[in-house]
Order: sequence, then C-alpha cells, then structure tokens
Amino acid sequence: MTRRVRKRLLNSLAIALIIAGLLTAAYLLTWLSTTQVRSTDFLFASSAQNQATTTVIVGIDQRSYRELLPTYGPMVSWPRTLYAKAVDQLAQAGARVIALDLFFDAPTADDPELVAALARAGNVITPVEAQGPRQFLPSPGVAQEFEAFVRPVAPIAKAAASEGTVNVTTDQDSVIRSLPLVLRAEQQDVPALALAAVARFVRRPVVLDAPPEASAVYAAGRAIPMLESGSMLINYLGPPSVPGQDGPFPIIPLVDIVKGAFEPALVKDKIVLIGLTIRSMDEFATPTTVGTRMWGVEILGNAIETILSERTLVPASNGLTMGLIAALALAAALCTALLPMWATVATGGLFVAYLVAASLAFDSGLLLNMVYPPLALLLSFSLIMIYRVVFEQAEQRTIRGVMARYLSPSVSQWALKDPERLTLGGETRIMTVLFSDLRGFTTLSQNMDPQALTALLNEYMTAMTEIVFTHDGVLDKYIGDAIMAFWNAPMR
Repeated sequence: MTRRVRKRLLNSLAIALIIAGLLTAAYLLTWLSTTQVRSTDFLFASSAQNQATTTVIVGIDQRSYRELLPTYGPMVSWPRTLYAKAVDQLAQAGARVIALDLFFDAPTADDPELVAALARAGNVITPVEAQGPRQFLPSPGVAQEFEAFVRPVAPIAKAAASEGTVNVTTDQDSVIRSLPLVLRAEQQDVPALALAAVARFVRRPVVLDAPPEASAVYAAGRAIPMLESGSMLINYLGPPSVPGQDGPFPIIPLVDIVKGAFEPALVKDKIVLIGLTIRSMDEFATPTTVGTRMWGVEILGNAIETILSERTLVPASNGLTMGLIAALALAAALCTALLPMWATVATGGLFVAYLVAASLAFDSGLLLNMVYPPLALLLSFSLIMIYRVVFEQAEQRTIRGVMARYLSPSVSQWALKDPERLTLGGETRIMTVLFSDLRGFTTLSQNMDPQALTALLNEYMTAMTEIVFTHDGVLDKYIGDAIMAFWNAPMR
C-alpha cells in the first residue's frame, strides 16, 4: 500500500468514525424516531402475502346491512337475537373460539336470548375497552393505566367464557403497528382480546401464565416479546382483505351466518371474529394499507395470527444497531479509499445488500433499523467524497501546478501516480544533462532596455522549456539566460 493510499485510508476512516459517533448519539437520543418507525413499513410491502391459518372473520358488511335492513331496520336497532342466532350457528358448525368485536354496553329487552346463546356456546369472548388514559408510565408488561374498563352489560359479560381488551396503539402518524397486551384500570390487569382468544384456542386454563415482565408477556404458553412501550408489534399478513376476493382472511357476511348459508368447514376448529367490515366504519391505517384502510376486526385477526403462529417481531438491540452503524460507516470509508474508481458502485451494492439483509431478517422476526445504518453508509460516502474533492484534489491541483513548471506532463503524471518512487537520498543513475545559455548575452543586455530584455528572455525560456518537455526532460533551473535540464530521472 503506497503512502498516498495509506493517507487517504486514514483520512477516510477518521471521517467515518466521526459520522458513526454522531449517528450513534442521535440514535441513543431517539432522534428521528417517527422516521425510524415509518421506515420499516416497506418491509411489510416487500414481503409476500400470507394466509391466516386459524382466524376467520364474520363481517357486518354492506351486503348484510342491505339484506337485513328491511326486516330489522338500521344497524343500531338490530335486535340481539340476531347475534344470538349467529353465535348458535357458529357453535353448531364447530367454531372453537368466537370473539365479539362488538359492544353490548346498554341493556335491551332481548338480552336474555344473547346470554343464553353465549352460555350454550361456552367459548365466546367479549370485548373490554379501557377508557380515560392516565399519564403514560408503562410498568413491566403493562402498556398503560386507565381510569376504567368499559364492558358489556353484566349478564352478557358473565355469560361469556372470557374477556379481553380491544385497545390498539396508534403511532404519531396515526398508523397502528402494535397492540398493548395488558392494560390496567382500577387495580385490575386485563389481557388483550387477541391473547384471550389464543389462550382459549390452545386450551390454556388461564390467559396469563406468569406476571408480565418489561421485555415479555407470558401468556397462552408463549413468551411474547414486548417493545419498551409495553406493546407487541403486529406482524401483518398482508394488505386489507376484500370480501369475496382473495386476501389474508376469509370474510363471511353476517347475513350468511344468520341464514345458515355458509360452509361449516370454513369455521370448524377456527377462531371466529365478528365485527364491522363496512367501508368508512372502524377503519385504521396500518403498515400494509395504501389506498384502502383496514378494519379493526382484521387488525385484531392479524394480532391473533402473530401470537398463535409465533410470528412476533423483535427490534434489533441497541448493541446490534450501533454495530451496524459503525460497520457501514467504515465500509464506506474502505470503498472510497481502496476502490476509488468503483466507490459509487460498491457503496450502492452495500446499500442494496443491507436492504436485502433487512428483508431476510424481517422474515425471521428481526426488525433491523432502517434509518441509522443506511444513513451511516450514505453519509460517510458522501462526506468522504466531498473531502476528497475539496481538500485532496485541491492539494493535487496545487502540486500539479508547481510540478508543471519543472516537469513535462508525462513526468508529472508519473510522479503523482506513485510519489514514493521519488525516494529520499537519491540514487546513482546515468543521466543526460543540458546546460544552455545565450551567446553574447552580456553585451546584448547592455544595449536593451529592461522591458524588452524581459520579453526576450520570456520568449526564449518558454520555447526552450517546451522543447525540453516535448522530449520528457526535467527542467532543473534557470540561471539568468542559462537553462539546466536533464533526462533519465526521475523517470527512466
């Protein structure tokens, strides 16, 4: 490695280390936190769509609303006997778990029929909503404390086999990426409905197997990794499902369930969710939504599939992320120093390789940071290249300008290409030396005015220098009217 390359490498490494240090500090200070969250959304879009293995949705869709409207009127006035009939049909078809994403929090005259249906089924989970959030101070495993839990009316809640919260976590950009697994109110901890459904499905006697910890919730026979906020990242199966079309979840219209016009095999031994699937109602943005939002009941289904299939996502640790920041910053330095002609291509290749690695890690449940490591690579490359243009190339231009006064272009390029060939102490070599001066210059100079004499010398020296450079000679010095030049050094 030449001295010039070593110098370039050391300068590049120094710049890369400074950038890595600054970005690491920014990462630890949680700068660009919203950008970090958004940056991982493309991983869902780049992943193949998966199908739900255990969860089926019974949707209160537009068709159900149209067909039930003449008999039962607007949806808000539908009798609970309608839902009781749906529960009976699903239980008879062999649904293992029935989870309601519907609130029956006001008493009606036909509550007894729904209560009786829940009791007959013996596998229905009712929703709980935590309301009145208090100051956000998550305790180990508990995402948030609230003022109170809102439940269905007492007879319905009592007839249910279990209950669970349906609250979700909305990020600053109003996108739902995670689900709180345990919420607290009135000195009581209630698990999420998704957890309760999975525990019931795998026939666990209780939902929570052990007290939750800061890093994990132990429930349904699983250790579910948690974010620092006390929530679980939802590993979405794909974009929102469309009734009657292919999608992650099969959606059966409620009206078909009530009429018994469905294939029992669709719900046998499944977790069946009943909720709204009408556009512009109970819809939310998720990492997989673009033009169409996702219904809350389908978000619940994605959470259930994440837990049941153990497809949980774990963000990369601080240590791994900081290591990647340093590694990619230094990789950019090595590319620019050792591969100057291919630095752009090599850096672009590293960037693509990181995206591919992040996608493969995502499929394995590891969520790499998509902001700081790539930023370290690109920022290091950009600043090192700017440094080279501003400082190194400026220095080269200065040296080249000085050398051009004494060396021909070919000799200058030879010397700049490998300065170490110009060794200190010299070497013994056979050379050709030219000494040239003007005959009678003393007499001539006495009879000319200074301006004319200067013009004559400039014209003469320029012509002689061009001749020397044409033949790859080295100009040693001007001595008055004399010129000294030599050949066969430093370039043979």
